[in-house]
Amino acid sequence: LGITFIYVTHDQSEALSMSDRIAVFNKGRIEQIASPRDLYHRPQTRFVADFVGSSNVIDGALATTCNGTPQPFSVRQENMTVLPAGAAAGTDLLQVTGEVVAVQFLGATQRIEISAGGQTLSALQPVRENNATLFSDLEPGQPIALQWARQHMVMLDA
Repeated sequence: LGITFIYVTHDQSEALSMSDRIAVFNKGRIEQIASPRDLYHRPQTRFVADFVGSSNVIDGALATTCNGTPQPFSVRQENMTVLPAGAAAGTDLLQVTGEVVAVQFLGATQRIEISAGGQTLSALQPVRENNATLFSDLEPGQPIALQWARQHMVMLDA
């Protein structure tokens, strides 16, 4: 129509699917304006990373262990891979080891939550025949590792 529309919603799926640009507000202040894809994959602040989708925000001592700096960064849960504790990290991959907190069956996927370095992190993994045994055997308290590619880390404003 050639007309600019401003649509206010809290429905993230709707906003991500209908918009050319999205402004995320926090306490009446704009946190970030970006295309839906950029907003989802490259949040600039912890608030946006936490608010849009499901992201792991890693900071403090755990960030220092992973990246050599306490600057917070985010990694989307779908970009994390679950491995048995003690598995070797691949080339240019980062890894943390922790304990299983919960396993939530979601049908085609499962969310695995772990406690690592005083933080709770989650990984969203597809459930397929070749990995169904690994996920069905997970119990709270069991040691496990999460691994991700460095390219999936998004540094956040402190």
